[in-house]
Amino acid sequence: SEDSEALSLIPPAANRAFRMPSFAMAETRITAAERGIATHLALQYMDLSKADSPENIQREIERLKAKKYLSPREASAVNQSSIVRLFHSDLGLRIRGADKLHREFHFSLLCTGKDLFGTDSEEKILLQGVVDCCLEEAGGLVIIDYKTDVVRTDEDISRKCDLYRSQIRAYSLALGRIFEKPVKETILYFLSCDRAVSV
Repeated sequence: SEDSEALSLIPPAANRAFRMPSFAMAETRITAAERGIATHLALQYMDLSKADSPENIQREIERLKAKKYLSPREASAVNQSSIVRLFHSDLGLRIRGADKLHREFHFSLLCTGKDLFGTDSEEKILLQGVVDCCLEEAGGLVIIDYKTDVVRTDEDISRKCDLYRSQIRAYSLALGRIFEKPVKETILYFLSCDRAVSV
């Protein structure tokens, strides 16, 4: 619906004015957190029709920098190899071929403790969040949350899935209600190792 689409509008990059000036950060090393944020920003704003080769992805990063969606420091921090792997994977092809795609979808929803936690509580709770990616596909929704955590083993992935399970369940509840469509699948995608895990 139009109301749902309005919720997904992203403020223009010009409003993202809370960064440290580049001259103040020039001498500091890029942290893992900065790399994660920069990669999320690139995934949020890049033209996915151009995500078909490493060269085009590099050009997209440069375009986002020129348009000030990314600062020069953020552009240099983007983990381009992880984006290349994503869009050459089965999941990346699904994202690029989706009937409809919502990126960085902000939501606020009133729900009850019963809805959220399965308790008997009817107390109203304001649920707010930002979903990295939601596909509309064959009449249902597929929710994807990108994770930049460094994971090396199946045990690492299993532990992280347990950690994020309640978060993605909340996303599923919210988007199912907002779009009035069933959530077919919820996926954690670990950028560090190119692993998509249904949870």
